[in-house]
Amino acid sequence: MREIKFRLWDKKQKEMRQMQPNWSFSNLNASEYITLQYTGLKDKNGKEIYEGDIVRNTFGKYRKVVASKMKVVKFQYKHRYSGYGLAKETKGYEVIGNIYENLELLK
Repeated sequence: MREIKFRLWDKKQKEMRQMQPNWSFSNLNASEYITLQYTGLKDKNGKEIYEGDIVRNTFGKYRKVVASKMKVVKFQYKHRYSGYGLAKETKGYEVIGNIYENLELLK
């Protein structure tokens, strides 16, 4: 079973925050924060992968992490067409940013 963890994008302060164990979702104002869930997977450097992260694979292609279920992560491709790819392992992936602080990486 994967560890359930979240981080928050603070829209007002424009910064990423780790959600602390003593915080409650009922105390968070949804208009001020975007909640991003930990996928349960780590990149090739051992960094935790969260929804909204941008990862680079061994071929230098950038992907946006859009969702995860168990040990399968969905990535949004950076191709001309809109589509999704599935990855069962993340050994070849490296977190290089996220869509809130580094959106230019997907352009």
